[in-house]
Amino acid sequence: MNEVEGLYNKIKDIYSDGIDILVHNVGSAPGGITENIGIVIWEKMLRINLTSAFYLTSLSLPGMKIKEHGHKKPKSFWKSTGRQ
Repeated sequence: MNEVEGLYNKIKDIYSDGIDILVHNVGSAPGGITENIGIVIWEKMLRINLTSAFYLTSLSLPGMKIKEHGHKKPKSFWKSTGRQ
């Protein structure tokens, strides 16, 4: 079981009705100059920033569909702080 699936299972244990609103508030950036970022760091950023959001959404949507309601909101740290 990976970390995202573990998180989802903990949420289901706490909230037996399931998820109504899913906010992805995740972000990671190594800082520095883009040309100095290696592929290992790049792939880690993708896993944190994109893959985790996709995976948690894919786990949550079936329950939202059964209840015929729910909302998902991608939340960008940079957008919420006005930084670009």
